Amino acid sequence: MNGPPRLLERDVTRQVRAFLEQRGWRAIRHQYVHIGAFKQGEPGMPDFSFVHYLPKRPGIVGMMWIEFKRPGARSACRCADRATAGKRGRCTACNQIAWRTLEASHGAMFAPGYDVDVFRTWYATNWGWLHVAGAGLPAQADLFLEA
Repeated sequence: MNGPPRLLERDVTRQVRAFLEQRGWRAIRHQYVHIGAFKQGEPGMPDFSFVHYLPKRPGIVGMMWIEFKRPGARSACRCADRATAGKRGRCTACNQIAWRTLEASHGAMFAPGYDVDVFRTWYATNWGWLHVAGAGLPAQADLFLEA
């Protein structure tokens, strides 16, 4: 045997989703579709967004975006390949970078979706406070709640 089996994107997705759903997060699947004049979603939009409704705070949610990849997957620009094949527009990797850059400028939070252990460490740092009894909201969230 040549070591442990190689994880696929669906394996990482399943594990991270289960981790989040066990902690009260709701998964929302996104997919860009463009058929003729019909468009749904946006080019470069991540695979999932996750929302966590904060207890006793109607209308206030935690949110993160995750683009899942298998561990070690390349996400390199392929615009030159598209042009050679006679296709116009940006490649998927460039669309994802552009979408993420725009949304980050508005305050969006993006979680790593390529390694379950890396994700869990990121989650503990960014959202661990949700699961500490009596911890309440981080100071920046309380700014929006005072009347």
